[in-house]
This record gives sequence, C-alpha cells and structure tokens, in this order.
Amino acid sequence: MLGDFNVDLLKYDHHASTNEFLDSFSSHFFLPHILVPTRISGSSKSLIDNIFSNEISNNIISGNITASLSDHLPQFSIIPDILGNPSSPKTNMFERNWSGFNQQSFVLDFFEIDWPNTLNVDGLNVNNSFETFIKTMNSLLDKHIPLKKISKYKLKFKEKPWITTAIKKSIEIKNKLFSKYINSKNELIKNYYHNEYKTYRNLLSTLMKRSKSNYYSDFFEKNINNIKNTWKGIKSLISNSKSFQSAPHSIISNSHQLTDPKTIADTFNNYFCSVADNIQSSIKFSLRSYDYYLNNMVDKSFFISPTDHLEIEDLILNLKIDKSEGPNGIPTKILHLLKNDISHLLADLFNCSFSTGIFPSLLKTGKVIPIHKKLSKQICSNYRPITILSNLDKILEKLMHKRLYTFFEDNNVFYSLQFGFRKNFSIT
Repeated sequence: MLGDFNVDLLKYDHHASTNEFLDSFSSHFFLPHILVPTRISGSSKSLIDNIFSNEISNNIISGNITASLSDHLPQFSIIPDILGNPSSPKTNMFERNWSGFNQQSFVLDFFEIDWPNTLNVDGLNVNNSFETFIKTMNSLLDKHIPLKKISKYKLKFKEKPWITTAIKKSIEIKNKLFSKYINSKNELIKNYYHNEYKTYRNLLSTLMKRSKSNYYSDFFEKNINNIKNTWKGIKSLISNSKSFQSAPHSIISNSHQLTDPKTIADTFNNYFCSVADNIQSSIKFSLRSYDYYLNNMVDKSFFISPTDHLEIEDLILNLKIDKSEGPNGIPTKILHLLKNDISHLLADLFNCSFSTGIFPSLLKTGKVIPIHKKLSKQICSNYRPITILSNLDKILEKLMHKRLYTFFEDNNVFYSLQFGFRKNFSIT
C-alpha cells in the first residue's frame, strides 16, 4: 500500500502516535520502504509519504525522485517478481530523425541512381521491380534520415504539442533549480535557490498556459471547416487523461495465456481474418445463383487506361504530410519533395501493374492496431482492428477507383462497388 499517511516517521521513538502507527503496521508484517524525508521546505522536513509492503527481500530498490511535481517528492519501489511471472515485454518505438537532413544532398543522391536499369520495369515483373524500388528508397532514407529510438521523455511531450522546444529547455532549467534547492545543505543557499525556483516556476506556468491557449486558438481557426478535427480538439481539452492504446501484453486463447508478442500478433491476425468466414457460415444458403440478380448486363469490356506522371503528382499533393506513410511507404515529405521526378517512376510501376494484372505484393500489407472496445483486454473479440495502409497503396487504389467510377458512369450503371484487394496484415 502507498500514499500520504500524514504520519511523520521521522518522529519515531519520540512521538506516541507515530510509534503506535508503525507498530500496528509491523505487527501485520508491513514495513516502510521509504526511509528519507519526502517533504522538504526551507525550515523543516518530514516523512509522511510512504510505500508499505510485506515483501521482504534484499533486492528491493526504493527511494525518492527529485521532481518538482508538487511540494511532496514522488516515491518509487521496485520489487522483484518472486513467482517468476513474465514481465511485460519492452516495446521500442522508432521514427525518422530529420534533425540533420540535408535536402540538397538527398536530392543529388536520388538523381545519381540509374533508376531505369535498377527497376527494370520493362521486364514486366512488377513485384521484383516494386521490391527493388522500396529497397533502394529505404537505403537512401536510412542514409539521410536514419531511424532513431523515441525516448519516453519525447513520447510524453508528443501528447502536448503546445510544449515547444524553448519551453522544454525552460522545464529543464526549472528542474535543475529545484534539484539545487533540495540538495543544498547551507540554509542561506537553500533559501536562495528556493526563491529562484518559485519565481522561475511561476513564470514558466504562465508561459505554458499562454502557449496552450495560443495553440488551441490556432488549431480551431485552422480546422473551422473540419468537424472531425474540431471534435478531436474539444475532446483533448475536456479529457482529464488520454487513453493510450497499445497492443496487450498477454491474451487468453483456447484457455491458455499467451505472452509471446509474435504469438499474440498471430492470434489477433487469425481472429480478425476468421470474422468474415464466421459471418458467412451463419448466412442461410440460397438456391439461386448470384447471376439471377444481374439483370442489366454490360456488354462492354473494362479497360484500365494507363496513368501518367501528372496524375501521380496530383495524387501525391493530396496526401497529408502529417499522416503516417504506413508499411512499405515513403515519407510524404519526401514524395512532395521529389514529386516531379518520383512521379515518373511510380507511373511506370503502376502501369506495369495495370498491364500484367498483378497488384504489388508489398502493397498488400497493412499495419493493424487492435483497439480495445469493452470488457476484458485479454479476449480478442473485445478488440476492433484499425488498419494503416501504405501511402503508395492509397495512390494506386485511388487510380483504380477513378477508372472504375468512369467506366460505370459512362455505361449508365449504378456505381456501388467498393474496390479493394486482399491484403496480408501484421499486428503491432
């Protein structure tokens, strides 16, 4: 158990109520893990916050964290799992590091590649050509915009976009002043740092409130005609906490608890893929064939007209930069930067797909995130899948949608076809 007990353990041995409190806990084999002051002011100190447990081990690590969250220092206690239960697997997140990106150098390296001979699109093997294209582009990206692990500190500030780089530096200065105040032994120096810290903290608090106000003012003005983003902004304002969604660390399948990340992903994948088959099996069998309902037959054959670089450029410009590129995609910033030249390469690859009737295998992959809906988080049926597709897949599908729509419209056929390809999914 943990909390602010409002009983100062520093007064043990010379305060009757404190002795009675600690004796009562220890009689039930509960011992305190925090043995140093948890609230320090300019003239006093006390130990009124604590963590009690009946676990006795030499491997327990406990202490205070020097942080200016409040006038009480936060406590922690790390207790080893003696039962040997598997701990939650550590999940690292990565992103492209744009800090050292040199646009001119990147473009020059892109032009140095002999793309026609590299891709060999004339070979009519769209899968090989597309795999070579993605592999070559990834090598170029890794050289100029390498992947970098996202720290927990940075992830925390991603949820608060109004915290600018300058404010982050100010927070570090405030924390250093607080640390100097806490660790100072000399009374005069301690009071000096205490006053400096309070003054700086109050100024920073005012600055952060102003920054947040300006951020939301600009956000709502920018999205005045976008009701979806407007509601997102409203929800982020009125919510006390953000519900961070992540894949579960364990699930139950066939009465067995699974903890291996790959096994969990495969189990989710099998469940989501089986939903359609289960629904189909519950549908009553019909004696009539599907062609009984096709009364208005179209006597014209369908032809997929080739695309060109101008059409690809327009579709690239319609991609939003702040959206994920998805698996086997290319950062939208790079597509915008190279739109005049990369559009020629994509047009050749997509035309090869049209002429051969083969959809690139790499674009059949989607990144599926299971979102918890209700009840237990260990049951697959309590999740719904959200799929992130490659931005190149989106371009190709828009090309196909456009051609299908034109065909049906020209032939006076009601357009109600939802176009798509069968995809392979990976759970994250």
